[in-house]
Formats: sequence, C-alpha cells, structure tokens
Amino acid sequence: MGLTRHGRASRPDVAPRAGPPAGVPRPMLVLALIAIGVGWGSTQALGKIAVSTGHRHFGLIFWQSVVCVLVLGALNALRRRSFAIDRAGLRFALVVALVGTLVPNSTFYIAVAHLPGGVMSILIALVPLLALPMAVALG
Repeated sequence: MGLTRHGRASRPDVAPRAGPPAGVPRPMLVLALIAIGVGWGSTQALGKIAVSTGHRHFGLIFWQSVVCVLVLGALNALRRRSFAIDRAGLRFALVVALVGTLVPNSTFYIAVAHLPGGVMSILIALVPLLALPMAVALG
C-alpha cells in the first residue's frame, strides 16, 4: 500500500471516491441538481400536454433527439473532441437508439395519452426500483 497525495493510505482494491468537479462552486452544483430534478419531474406533465395537443409520439421523439444531438454536438465541438464513426459504432448506436430511446419513449407517449399523470408518475418511479432486482437476478 502506498500513500496518496493527501497522506492517506491507498488500497489497490478500492476505487477512489468521486467528488465534485474541480473549480465548480457548490451553489452551481446545487442549482444544476435542482434543474435536473425539475426537468425529470416535469416529464409526465409536459408529455401529457404534448400528446393532448395532437402531437404524435414519433414526431416528439424526433425533435427530442434533434435537440439532444445539437446540444451534445455543440459540447463536443467546444471540447474539441470527436468520435470514431465505424461499422461497430454505428451498429451499437442503432441498438441503443432502438432499445434506449425509440421503444421506451414511444411506450411513454402512448401510455401518457391514456393514463392519468399520477399513475404515470408512479410507473416512471418504479423503473429504477425494478431495474436493480432484475440486474441482480441476471447477474
């Protein structure tokens, strides 16, 4: 065992604990956490408003994806990073797009059109509660 730069003993079998990003003030982190929570909590209400005004689920998913691509592309450009585009990467992106975006968002927008907001909130909150036992069961 060696010593870390803070004089504490380091253990090779224990991963270092992640802390807040360097140089980011704590109030900014708290505001970011609140903004993320408000965004997550308002998805059911905003989804219900969107589908009740006649918008279809594929159109909503398309524009949601366009906004994400623009924001993440701009962040990538600011960081001067790119990603490799090869056959395996495109296949992986297609699987993630279908399983992680298209199917879940389609079922969400179809369900939110027919179910009350409270029921949708409970169902959305159950996702991580059920994902852990399923992951443990699958190993």
